[in-house]
Amino acid sequence: MKLSVKTPGKALIESKSTGNSPANSEGPVFYYNSADRHAAKAFGDKLLELIAKRRPDRSHAAGRLIFLCIGSDRATGDCLGPIIGYKLSRRKLSGCSVYGTLESPVHAGNLAQTIESIELCYENPFIIAIDASLGRSSHIGYFTLGSGPLKPGAGVDKELPSVGDLFITGIVNLSGCLDHMLLQTTRLHTVMRLADQICDGITGCIGQLLEEWPEENAFLDPESVNTAPVSSFLFSQRLSTGSPAGTAAQRRIW
Repeated sequence: MKLSVKTPGKALIESKSTGNSPANSEGPVFYYNSADRHAAKAFGDKLLELIAKRRPDRSHAAGRLIFLCIGSDRATGDCLGPIIGYKLSRRKLSGCSVYGTLESPVHAGNLAQTIESIELCYENPFIIAIDASLGRSSHIGYFTLGSGPLKPGAGVDKELPSVGDLFITGIVNLSGCLDHMLLQTTRLHTVMRLADQICDGITGCIGQLLEEWPEENAFLDPESVNTAPVSSFLFSQRLSTGSPAGTAAQRRIW
């Protein structure tokens, strides 16, 4: 892996690969040091750029903006996603749906069902997948951003479906032998600092979207629901209506 620091002292590092997290990275992967106070701003600006590049259509046809936060709250090293989902849901970002929180985590046992729920609930959704990852010792405490789907569970040899138009990962510990044990012994401080920086960057990005994109943009419909618990609601609605996606009102998760 060849890394190149773009500007000395800045948060951004660009790389062509992050290892085993992206299923098929479509371009460079950007690394940010969570210990750098400029990291959240640099990350938010790049996230805005990638969203605009991936979805130049800013009409309702562009689809809903979904943050899919993957992980379990039962292991310190795997709880980055649920913590980010919890923080984002409390910030009530306008027009964004959040899947995966501390209360309703999205993990190996329900990931496939959750992806199906999103596809049933929203037409042409734009999914940003977020998960913890393992990496080199020098990269612990960094978080990454890139285009393309995320392959959850690859770092611990789990076969899970790839998901996402963009991916965000936080490197919480070393990759190598006894990965499951490493997830159990990860420092909570590392996870919380990553979560804070990622959430601050996302909040800044959404704020810029609200200022720069037209009000009718489907990403940022101010009347849309902010959070989406993982449940069987959509499946029961599909059965009761006889429709693949239900009515417009039923496609909203309350």
